[in-house]
Amino acid sequence: MRQKAKRDYTVNETIRDFIEENGLRPERIADRAGIKRETFARMLKCKRVIYADELIPILNAAGIPLDTVTDAVQAARRSA
Repeated sequence: MRQKAKRDYTVNETIRDFIEENGLRPERIADRAGIKRETFARMLKCKRVIYADELIPILNAAGIPLDTVTDAVQAARRSA
């Protein structure tokens, strides 16, 4: 029996934490990134992965440096 791969939500969590720490409004970020608000809310709750083609628009809309996300992913992999 094949096991389902565990999803990694490090990117989602990093974006959510940045938004909360900087007092940003998720609705405005979703609008600027061209993503439905409901979809973005699911992403921030780790109920939906963020696809590669969505990542850069989200980062740009929120003003999050790409290094913030890549550093978090690398740290998560080291500690796993």
